[in-house]
Amino acid sequence: MLLLVALGLSSLTNASDSDAKSELFTLFEDIVTLQAGFVQRILGEDGEELQVLHGEMVTRTPSQFRWEVMRPYSMTYVLNDLDLMVVDPDLHQVTYRSLESTEEVPIVALLLHRNQEVLDDFSVSKGRNHFELKPSNEMQLFKSITIYFDNRRLDAIDVRDSQDRLTEFTFLDVEENAELNDSRFEVEIADDMDVIGEVPNPDSHASDDSL
Repeated sequence: MLLLVALGLSSLTNASDSDAKSELFTLFEDIVTLQAGFVQRILGEDGEELQVLHGEMVTRTPSQFRWEVMRPYSMTYVLNDLDLMVVDPDLHQVTYRSLESTEEVPIVALLLHRNQEVLDDFSVSKGRNHFELKPSNEMQLFKSITIYFDNRRLDAIDVRDSQDRLTEFTFLDVEENAELNDSRFEVEIADDMDVIGEVPNPDSHASDDSL
């Protein structure tokens, strides 16, 4: 990943936590839609590569998110408002659940809501081309989230969990604010798939035509 002078992030900085939060928020606040390919690497405690996944991410403010794993297997996660759908073709099932808040998934909350309150439970420090988020609550499932930028665009995210395992997300062909069809946040479900959970009412998901 490139270390960018254009981003305006110095190699050594004493910026306060609030300044770092404000700058991180600024990098996301003008994004209405975001789409990118991704490579997800899951590493063990000793750095051994355990798994590599390839797929595509699509988001649209204020409430739509799609994360689709395409290989080496297929799995699709679609969030509309607070309704999460998980489609697993291998198990031939679709699972529905309602989230209490997108703050259960802080990166998704930051991408969708542009609300600095998402960062209230984190300390944020700034590096040359990245921001490191550490949860204030020790009960969190992860120790840190590091968000990297390339020319002010999202480039990568590293997540270190409570067991010291590292998951690296590298984003490819990032495109911001392109017009997206509503179908990007829909998944066709075969009639014979097993359904777990309560299917949400599709009329409750208002489309966002403000692009």
